Amino acid sequence: MRTLDIIKNSFKFPLKNYKYFILVCIIYFIIEISDEYVMHIPIKNISILLIFSKAIIDFIMMGICLHYVLHCINIEEGHHPIKIKSAFKEGISDYIIEIYYILLSFVLTAIGALFTGFYSNLWNVLNYSATLKLDTQADNIITIIGNVPVNILNNFYTSLFFTMIIFSVAFILMFSFCTLIKVSYIETEDLKSALNPLNIYPIVKKIGFKRYIKFFFVITLILTCIMVIISLLNEHTFMGSIISCIIEGFIIFFFTYSFTLLYHDTN
Repeated sequence: MRTLDIIKNSFKFPLKNYKYFILVCIIYFIIEISDEYVMHIPIKNISILLIFSKAIIDFIMMGICLHYVLHCINIEEGHHPIKIKSAFKEGISDYIIEIYYILLSFVLTAIGALFTGFYSNLWNVLNYSATLKLDTQADNIITIIGNVPVNILNNFYTSLFFTMIIFSVAFILMFSFCTLIKVSYIETEDLKSALNPLNIYPIVKKIGFKRYIKFFFVITLILTCIMVIISLLNEHTFMGSIISCIIEGFIIFFFTYSFTLLYHDTN
């Protein structure tokens, strides 16, 4: 199967499984609404526990989304569908693999951020914010950012932009590894092997290095364009948020299915 054919089939996959696709979009919308709510909570009510709990809940909900996608892929390939009742038990290994490779993408981003000036610019924003006289009863993250000088914010946003580029590439690379490893794990059921990034080598070799690099470049280009659209939509209106959630739902269907097809197609 050619790369173009895989891309075409992956674009059609969310539409063929529209019921689960709609459900995934609703979950993403709930995540986005809750994120917006946290951004407007008065500072006095924000704690490390709240932020940590929100991150854990978001991750679990995104894991549920991936569970639905894998459920659809299993049906598509004629395998026994994943049962919702046993999802927790069957999904533990999946969550471990996901967490591991996502953490690797954060580690790579943290190293890359050393070269973008992100840490120093973040420190400047935090340092200036600490000098502000805040009304902890009313002020929230949005109002605090609005009081930081434009030049400090511009430097921070510039470094953040380049850091996000590094994160996007690292995340797409690690998530592609994660997807291929998980497809392989279904066959081997060897968790220790799945958590060794070096074991991606024989999988990529099986696919073909040249073909994998070409495929990865095409997918990265598509997802980068989509992420730019999402970032623009998130700055505008309630309807923009709804559309961005639909696009985010599409991404997880498209990305996971495309690499699953790539893994199984070795011709």
